[in-house]
Amino acid sequence: MKYNIFLVLFVFILCSSPFKKQANYINYLNSKNFSSKIKKTFDYIPRINSIVYYDFIEFNKPHIIYYSPKNYKYMKSDFKTSSGSSIIVYNDDNKLLLLTCAHIVYFPDTVYLKNKSNLVTGIIIKKKQNIYVSNMSNQIDIVAIDTFLDIALLGVKLKQDMNTSFFSITLKKGNSDLLKWGDNIFILGYPKGLQALNQGIVSFPYKNKNYILTNALFNKGLSGAPVFAINNETLDFELMGIAKSTLADFDYVLRPNKDSIITVDEKIVYPYYGNSYITKLEIINYGLTQIIPINLIYNKFFKENKSKIENYGCNFNLLFK
Repeated sequence: MKYNIFLVLFVFILCSSPFKKQANYINYLNSKNFSSKIKKTFDYIPRINSIVYYDFIEFNKPHIIYYSPKNYKYMKSDFKTSSGSSIIVYNDDNKLLLLTCAHIVYFPDTVYLKNKSNLVTGIIIKKKQNIYVSNMSNQIDIVAIDTFLDIALLGVKLKQDMNTSFFSITLKKGNSDLLKWGDNIFILGYPKGLQALNQGIVSFPYKNKNYILTNALFNKGLSGAPVFAINNETLDFELMGIAKSTLADFDYVLRPNKDSIITVDEKIVYPYYGNSYITKLEIINYGLTQIIPINLIYNKFFKENKSKIENYGCNFNLLFK
């Protein structure tokens, strides 16, 4: 009995000893370089913001013909914004190419509003669009875009005296066809405008060549974010694609005109007498994120737009180098 008491006391002293080794946090791969690689990789993952200005015109009565400036009863100017992530895939001769999703930067020039009888009741006309990239004040150009695949390539022409070493590319293009069920991927981007690292597990890698499904969480701002897998031999980050979207449901709701809303005490309910507008409401299904594979991006989108890339003054053979 006394031996048991001595053993318990000995274990208690060891556990409470001030000389016990300090515990350290470890990352998923138990690699000392993992955190530093993440930090370095974010150097060539800029955030993108796009703003488009447009005029909304409502007609006096529905028309079969499209637009006549003499028969509208209401016109309003407004703007729409979108944001997302991107990755630098080219840096040479003071030119950068940024890979992202098309839906971040694409807005149609004209949208016709129709009723059930297919008559035009109004029109939305794009007046101007500006694209901004974090830490860059230069003009941003759309070099190539594919709205079906949801891929866009943006171009930036830097000033001659600008230090471009900050945008040095060290990433490697992976082979997305080798991804298997259960493989781990990492998404680096700007959900809700915040620099963040996300992790997911690959599912559904073969059924649809246009996207790969993962359980990584998705939020607004993550579109266009690069997706990486880690080579189990070299431990290098390899680009597997870009995050596209999450699966979502849609509904239509009535909302008041935001310009006529007055800030009031939240505890008091006020009646609203202004116009109501139908708005498409997106209901996100979190944990179902679609990835555009890098093999599709390179073998189809890049190669089909090779002439556009070269006309912009870039050497196609230096992509990802």
